[in-house]
Amino acid sequence: MSTFLGVSLIIIAVYFLHKKGIIKNAKFPIIRFAYRSIPTKNKLTVSYKLYNGMEKHPFKIKKGEDTTLNYNVSVQSGSLILKFINDTYVVFEEEFTSDQQGSFSFTPSSRIQIITVIGNFTKGGCDVEIID
Repeated sequence: MSTFLGVSLIIIAVYFLHKKGIIKNAKFPIIRFAYRSIPTKNKLTVSYKLYNGMEKHPFKIKKGEDTTLNYNVSVQSGSLILKFINDTYVVFEEEFTSDQQGSFSFTPSSRIQIITVIGNFTKGGCDVEIID
């Protein structure tokens, strides 16, 4: 009984911290129904029927050279957040609630870049391509 009470209190505390925004990257519950992720050297393709969670995908690119990132997002329900991190700062972050495509350019300060895909009970997919 005391174990159940302890676990319940921890779950309640984490839930309230998440709702207040103190824990920002926690996703409850993590759902990956018909989830498929295909990372290649310069491209990431993700598709899913239902996705609630967060995935990080590292990429190696040339440091100090202009780089363009093209994205094509399909959202049939829910929302999808794409976040692109260069070294320690966020270069691009956008939440999508409908189909959208676009691109942005930047000059990387390090070789390792991270694309974070965050699903909020979403259905659809995305393609992200890095052109250096």
